[in-house]
Amino acid sequence: MKNLRNSTSSMGAKTIFTAVMAVVASAAYAGMPAPTAVQDFGAESKSVFLNSRTTSKSDTDFIPASIGYKTFVRLPSKTDSGSVEIKTTDNVLGTAGAFCKGQASSSGGSAKISPIVNYAGTPVFYTSFKVLFGTADGEAGSGMNGEWTFGQGKNNIGSSSQFDKGNAVGTQGFVVLEFNFTAEGKKVELKYKKGTSSTLVNTDLLQETFDQGVVYKVEIVGNNDTVNVNGINYLYDGTNKTLSPRKFDLYINGILIGDGLTAASSTHMPAGDSINSITFDGTNSTGNAAHIFIDDIKVWNYVPDDIESEKSSITAVPEALNFEEVSKDSTKTLNIIGANIVDSITLSVVDGNKFSVSPTKLPNIGGEVEVIFTPVEAGNCTDTLIISGKGLGGVDVVKKITLTGTGKTSIGEDVSTSISDTRERFAELKVYPNPIHNGQLVIDKGQIQHRERVEVYGTTGVLMGVYFVSEDQTVISLSSLPSGLYLVRVGDKTARILKQ
Repeated sequence: MKNLRNSTSSMGAKTIFTAVMAVVASAAYAGMPAPTAVQDFGAESKSVFLNSRTTSKSDTDFIPASIGYKTFVRLPSKTDSGSVEIKTTDNVLGTAGAFCKGQASSSGGSAKISPIVNYAGTPVFYTSFKVLFGTADGEAGSGMNGEWTFGQGKNNIGSSSQFDKGNAVGTQGFVVLEFNFTAEGKKVELKYKKGTSSTLVNTDLLQETFDQGVVYKVEIVGNNDTVNVNGINYLYDGTNKTLSPRKFDLYINGILIGDGLTAASSTHMPAGDSINSITFDGTNSTGNAAHIFIDDIKVWNYVPDDIESEKSSITAVPEALNFEEVSKDSTKTLNIIGANIVDSITLSVVDGNKFSVSPTKLPNIGGEVEVIFTPVEAGNCTDTLIISGKGLGGVDVVKKITLTGTGKTSIGEDVSTSISDTRERFAELKVYPNPIHNGQLVIDKGQIQHRERVEVYGTTGVLMGVYFVSEDQTVISLSSLPSGLYLVRVGDKTARILKQ
């Protein structure tokens, strides 16, 4: 996954995290052989592909290719061309390495992205990719129009590596999906080309509308075979499926939204012909506002027997943390693994008085965090660590970790001699007001670095309470304590205060 930049504090924890991530990576094709063709757009950014000419402009090298297939991009004339980018920054998809960002043209001329062309095709296939529709920043936007069309079919334009929308819809497409930006509602509406129909339809789709600014994983199983008239069989997440000739199944985020949909016309895509090319075409967007983000395109030139959907999840190793008897701050390491999480992973402790976590934000793939137990008093303590992130389809993914700890009875022994001799042993802590009249004590902001623990002791050295302050919150409430003289300690600084 993209964006992993995380240091570790111990080799043991680092080894565990590396091993866990290796297991996650090896499970990418669990139960399935490797794909026939993969387009992940490499690992490096490229200059934006633009067109300043009065005629169309194309390139067969802009998108990185691999052995076994070609690539192609094309923009119409400069007046309405749009653009194509290969980027490694601001990745809204949460994928690894580079991704592709396309800007639709403002006319019927296609801004074309053909990431896999002329692979070793057959009449059957399984294809998957991740996609997001939205503004230039990958957000949901109102008032936009235009469409991005996905086509998968055959390339028969001689020696050209081109496979475009016009041919996909009209002559060469087996599967044609069109995502239309709606002027209101920040949505895209899905239609597909069915048989000989001259227009695209939404017939038999279980879901027609999708949110902009949300990552979706699209999966297609297609059958253009003539050998087995009874269709092909496969498993999807353990469910038996049979797909008849000239049909395709459409899954989005692991949900079957199109069951046995009729493919595009067989006039120019006869049954038995091989499917070997993929294209995305953006058109008719006022101000070139409609954008697409795509990555992790995989094609199998057969249908795997057992297809397993990729779920969005957050895993923690270990599953719970227990701090045994301690009298001062104690730290344990927790390894977080995100799978198909599309933005940062955030962490927070419900109560936060006895336990804390650092850092509180991780890349979408996860990383290593430290959980700190600060015993406030002797006895058992319990809290919950909440780990959350956005999954595919904008679904909230939440993982809860139980935190337990036991404080020892010796808490506060290191300052229990007497309140009268602390001036010689500790630096002065600046606090106000002193005396305290309303129970509110302010710790001088200049002496606080990040999150600080504040300990309050009675005259005999008994720990009366533990509080936490930060640069944004410097006030503690001592209203529950009786009037008297107290010692306030923050790190190696102390102050004597009088509560009236």
